[in-house]
Amino acid sequence: MDLNRVKEKLEYFVLFFLSLNLMLISWSPIKVFTGLMTLIFLIYLFFCLFVSIKNSSFSFKEINFIDFGILVFVVGIIISCIFSINPRESFSYFEKLIFKPAILYAVIRIAVVNEKRFFLLFFSLIASYFAVFLLSLFRLIKIIFHKRWLFRFAGIFKTPTKFGKFIDLSMFPSVSILLYERNVLLIIIYFLFSFLSVIFLILSGTRGSWISFFLVFIFFTIWLTKSGSLIKRWLSFWILLVVLVSLSGLAVGNTGYLKGRLISLIKLKKSLKSEVSLQLRLKFYKTAWALFKERPLTGWGFGRKIPKLVKRRLGENWFKKRKLKPFRYHAHNTFLEIMFECGVIGLMCYLVFMLSVFLYAVKYINIKAAIGLIKACLFISVLSLWIHSLVTYYIQVPIIYMFFVHLAFLGCECAGEQKD
Repeated sequence: MDLNRVKEKLEYFVLFFLSLNLMLISWSPIKVFTGLMTLIFLIYLFFCLFVSIKNSSFSFKEINFIDFGILVFVVGIIISCIFSINPRESFSYFEKLIFKPAILYAVIRIAVVNEKRFFLLFFSLIASYFAVFLLSLFRLIKIIFHKRWLFRFAGIFKTPTKFGKFIDLSMFPSVSILLYERNVLLIIIYFLFSFLSVIFLILSGTRGSWISFFLVFIFFTIWLTKSGSLIKRWLSFWILLVVLVSLSGLAVGNTGYLKGRLISLIKLKKSLKSEVSLQLRLKFYKTAWALFKERPLTGWGFGRKIPKLVKRRLGENWFKKRKLKPFRYHAHNTFLEIMFECGVIGLMCYLVFMLSVFLYAVKYINIKAAIGLIKACLFISVLSLWIHSLVTYYIQVPIIYMFFVHLAFLGCECAGEQKD
C-alpha cells in the first residue's frame, strides 16, 4: 500500500473542507468547525505524522518560530486549566477557544505546500471577509434610510468593538491583493472592498481600532520603502482612498458623534474623568490586577465564566472592602486578562508566543514576492489586533479562529515563495 498516494487523495478531501471552513470562518466557526470536522482534521494530522515517520522525513527543523510559540502558549493555557478553580469549565473553554483553532492552524500549515494551495485557501478566507462587508453594506444602507445613528453600525458583529477587531484582521490582507494584482477589473473590485473597509472602520466608532490602524499603517509604510515600486502604489492607493472617504463623509453628514470620539482621543486626560466607558475600563484594570495578586502563579482559570465564579467564591464584601468593581466577562485588556486567568506562567507563555511571531516575520518574510507581501499584511493585521488588545480582549469567537488562520498562512512555507 502506497501511503503517499493515500495521503495525496486524503489531502484533496481535507482541502475541500478547509476551504469551506475558511469561507465561513468569520461567521460562526462553532457551527462550521464542528466536532466531526475536528476529528477529520486530527486524523489527517496524525496520518501525516505517521507517513513522515514511516518515510524518515520528519524533522524538528520543520517546526518554525510560530509553531513553537503557539505550542508554548497552549501549554501555558493548559497549566492554567489544571490549576483552575473550576478545571472542567476551563477545559471546556480551552477546547473551544484554543484547541480547535490550534488544530485548524496545524492543518493549514501542513496542507499548504505550494503557491496554488496557498492562494486557493487564502481567497476562500477573503471571500468570507468580502461577504461580511457586503452584508454590512446592506445594513449601512438600511441605517441611512431609517436615519438612525451611524455610529451604531457594527456589521454582523452586533457591537462596534467586535466589528473593530474584525476590521483589524481583515483590512490589510485584503489590501495586499490590491497591491500585486494587475488585472484592472479585479483592482477596481478590491479597491471598492478596501474603500468599504475604511468606511466601516470609521463608522464603527471603535477608538482602539483607529489607533491600531494608524500605528500599523505608519509601520507598514516604512517597511514598504524597502520594496521600491510597491511604496508608490501603496501611497497612491491611500491618497485616492482618503479623498473618496472624505467626500463620502461630507455627503452623508451627521458625523458629530464620530468627531466627538476623535476629540476624546486628543483630550484623553479629560475623557478619562468624564467618560463612563473609560472609567469602567480603569476600574476593571484595577480589579484584574488585584485578583492577579491573589493567585499570581497560575491564575484563577481560563474561560468566560471564571469572573462569575471568582465573585461567588470571594463574595461581594471582598470587592467592596477594596473598592473594586467586579467585571462580568473580561477585563477589556488581553494582557491583564491573561494575568488574571493564567497567572505569571500564562503571561510568560503568551509573551514568548508574541515574540516568536515577531521573529518569524523579521527573519523570513520577503516583501518583494507575491506571497511575501500577503504574509507581511497578515503580520500587520496580527500586530494591529495586538495593539487593539491593550483595550479589549480578543480570545473570543470568531476572532480567535480568524487570528489562528492568519498565523497559519503567515507560517506556511511554499515553493516559489521567494520569487520576486
